Parts: sequence; C-alpha cells; structure tokens
Amino acid sequence: MDVTIFGHSLRHWLEAGALFSIWGALRLLGVKYASALGGIIARTIGPYLRGSRRIHDNLALAMPEIAPQQRAFIVKQVWENIGRVFAETPYLVHISNSDNHITCTGIEHIQNAAKHGKGIIFLGGHHAHWEMMLKGPRAAGLHSHLVYRHFENKLIEKRIVALRQRAWQLTTVAKNQNAASTIIKSLRSGKPVAMLVDERDKRGIEAKFFNLPALTSPTPAKLILRYDAPVILGSVTREPGPRFHVTLRPLEKPPLIGNMEQDIVRLTQAINDFLEACVRERPGENFMWMKDRWRLF
Repeated sequence: MDVTIFGHSLRHWLEAGALFSIWGALRLLGVKYASALGGIIARTIGPYLRGSRRIHDNLALAMPEIAPQQRAFIVKQVWENIGRVFAETPYLVHISNSDNHITCTGIEHIQNAAKHGKGIIFLGGHHAHWEMMLKGPRAAGLHSHLVYRHFENKLIEKRIVALRQRAWQLTTVAKNQNAASTIIKSLRSGKPVAMLVDERDKRGIEAKFFNLPALTSPTPAKLILRYDAPVILGSVTREPGPRFHVTLRPLEKPPLIGNMEQDIVRLTQAINDFLEACVRERPGENFMWMKDRWRLF
C-alpha cells in the first residue's frame, strides 16, 4: 500500500524530490551548458530505451521514404531535443525575459486579430521547446489562458504551472470537466486561449496526419466555428545557444460549406496539415514520435 504524506503519495514525493534536485543542479550550470548536457545524455541513452522502438515504428509508418540510417539519426535527434527541453525547463523564467533567447516573427498577425475584439485561439504542436510559442501572445501584451494536460504527480504539476505563469504571465487551465466553461468565458471576454493539438485524442474525430487516419481533437474547430474566433498558428525552431525562433501566422481556413459536421472536419484537417508541414521540416525536433498518435481505438 502506498504511504500518503501531507496529501501526496510517498512515490510522488520521491519523484518530485529527484526531479527538483536534478533541476537544482542544472541551475548551477547556466542555461547554455545545462541544455547541452541534457541533450548529450538523452541522445546517448535514449536510443537504447524502450520508447525508441515506437519512434522507429512511427517514423517508418509516417515517413516510409526515409532510409533506415537516416531514421536512426532522427531517433537520436528526438531524444536530444527531449533532453534539452528537460534541462531548459527550470530556466523558463530566465529565457522568457531575454530577447537573446527568443525572437518572434508574425506579432503583427496577433495585433491585427486583437483589433476585432474577439478572443484569439493560439494553436501549436510539440515543436522544439514548445513552451516558447507562448512568447507570442506575451510579446503582444495579451494575457492568455493556456490549456494543458494535467500531471499524475500534483507536486510536479504545481511547480511547472508556477514556472509557466511566471514566465509567460498567463492563466493555466487543466483539461478537465471545468475546462470547457473556462475556455468559453475567456473567448467571450476577448481573451486568448492557447493549446497544443498534435497529440492523439481518444474521443476525437478521424483526420489525416501524414496521410494516415489519426484521432484528432475537434475542439479547436468547434471553437472557431461557434465563436468566429481568429486563429494564430505558432511554430518554434531551435537554434544554437540555446535560442529559439517563434513564427506566428494566421490559419488559412479552407472553404466552408455551412454544414457544421463537415466544416469541423475541414478545419481540423487544415490544422493537421499545418502541423505535418512543421514536422516534415524538422522531424527530429518537431514531434513526440514516441506517442501512439495513429491508434484508432
């Protein structure tokens, strides 16, 4: 039986203690060396972990044109990026406040969308260090609501939520029964909502991703249609340093026909097409290949 201490299981206390200790040690190195170290360790160990088999399989499924040797190289890139993200996370506040670490293009699209007085929907995927996409609304002077998937370990969740709130000056909304009402209130009051939409949604609809059927959340499309909300797509590119470049652009909406069900499918597909283009540009950094993205049951 798991022992409970101050409302949390002993396992969660141990997990949180180990994580916070590692982050504390990484803080002694400075962000440049911490990121490099995290990348080296993950790139070295990662290919031997069980998750690498799924990365190989997903790459072969989605991008069969890639030769096995190139696929093995991409697997190392995937792990290196994850290691860097892990090591950079305790530096989120420092990175967010430095123009030396993040540059943005497309802020004008946010400013133009904000003129309409409607809540803006920011959509992105797990590109490079995906947290950096949130620099866009912050740079435009907007206070966003970030929708995120809750953590099993609430001690770790509390620390990461605090980091995000300090770094990006936003409100976090965990995906639960109350999330929908919070998102709706935010959009109705003209406040932006940000979410990552490249993961499998077991209650989602089928849309093509790399020309393969994939369960995809219809929520962004439903919000777009119901509230006529402008949509800004964000992608993040990792550069040496560690530095990041955020590119923001409006969603090119497909022709809509006035049928709600079919229009939801069309918009969802347009979002997936954007995400796929980002992944194809940098497959080793712009997708969580170890996820079971194409499972349909």
